[in-house]
Amino acid sequence: MYPEISFTIAIPAYKGRFLKETIQSCLFQTYGLFEIIVLDDASPDNIMEICFGFSDPRLKYFHNEVNVGAERVVDNWNKCLELASGNYFICIGDDDRLTPDALATYSALIGRYPGLDVYHGQAEVIDENGSLKKTLPLRPEYESVHSLIWNRWNAREQQYVGDFCYSTDALRRMGGYEFLPLAWGSDDITAVKAASKTGIANTSEVCFQYRDNGLSISNSPNQTIKMDAVCLEEKWYLSFLENEPDNEDDKVLWGKLVEQLPDFYHRKKVYTMLCDLFSDKLSIFKWIRCHRDYQISCYDIFVAFLKALYRSL
Repeated sequence: MYPEISFTIAIPAYKGRFLKETIQSCLFQTYGLFEIIVLDDASPDNIMEICFGFSDPRLKYFHNEVNVGAERVVDNWNKCLELASGNYFICIGDDDRLTPDALATYSALIGRYPGLDVYHGQAEVIDENGSLKKTLPLRPEYESVHSLIWNRWNAREQQYVGDFCYSTDALRRMGGYEFLPLAWGSDDITAVKAASKTGIANTSEVCFQYRDNGLSISNSPNQTIKMDAVCLEEKWYLSFLENEPDNEDDKVLWGKLVEQLPDFYHRKKVYTMLCDLFSDKLSIFKWIRCHRDYQISCYDIFVAFLKALYRSL
């Protein structure tokens, strides 16, 4: 017998611009058993004033005395996890939105697939005005962890931390969200860890809306930190894929993943470097100096530089 399904929606907050809209999207849920935790990361914006503008006891405000910052934002995700009382946990950005039926959809999905450690909601990308930019690719209703990785690497453009709903207890047993600088890849690894024993259930109903805007951490210009995170992510997957699965279907996917990993992460590193060169052509000297640290060749750097130069013409 499973306990009554309750949710904690965590909002680690630093930016105030969209926060009111984010909180409203959570309060307007058609499923009523939830709490909202807003963790103010010592923001210069009026996060507390925005929160206290709502008179709903389900909204709980907490404040960091010292700013954790974007590079260690995962620490704030995990502090929210410590504060959670719901038996399922969702973490979203301070500029994102949940759809009105998100929690009702997750509750139904949990009812169909009880006992899993992680569930995934369909996601949309919206712009600064809240208009739809795109809907992310659909996923099978249930898949194994190796299917999750395979499809993430090959068939899915993006995913975000707010796409996922975790068993709170399971996420705590895992040690919380996996730390990577700027949370770059943290959502991917955390979902894989949670799905490694039980698999993952997905719903085709849209639950989450990611707001694409220039203020998001995803648009952070610090490509060196992102490159460090990509290298740490690659190291983690190398370790994870050392273990061959028992299931025959998963063995096939596992073999393909092992074969694909070096090229996948090489391309990811080159793309990260290319993004840096787009914004600063002189960063070519930085990448030449440290290319061995990141296992990228001078040829890769030269080709990326030419692409960046061509784009600026």
